[in-house]
Amino acid sequence: MRLVGSRVKTLNEIPAAIEYFCEDIAAYDDKGVAKHFRKANAVDILTALIELVDNCPQFEAELIETRMRRQADIMQLKAAELIHPARLALSGRTNTPGLFEIMELLGRERCRQRLQNAVAYIRGL
Repeated sequence: MRLVGSRVKTLNEIPAAIEYFCEDIAAYDDKGVAKHFRKANAVDILTALIELVDNCPQFEAELIETRMRRQADIMQLKAAELIHPARLALSGRTNTPGLFEIMELLGRERCRQRLQNAVAYIRGL
């Protein structure tokens, strides 16, 4: 609730706002797919993020953010070029609360699985 509280106006909106925390991703936002998953380097980005998830010693928002921004520098990309595809892969959406907090709440295993699922999805496009 801490993450989505400011994004909902009524109690009825809460289930939709937290759905990706509770259920696997059933579909990805179409506009997000066109913008982030159809890029030539999308698989490379998500594969690098899988390695980041696997190698992050403490799976905490602050450390995840530091490592993701460092990875963007290594790949000579803007941080947003990693953050947005990751957000889509992990939530199915393009608009969510803070990505790093989402990752911490989802946990390492669930993040890895969702990133792998997104890679498979992209390869099937």
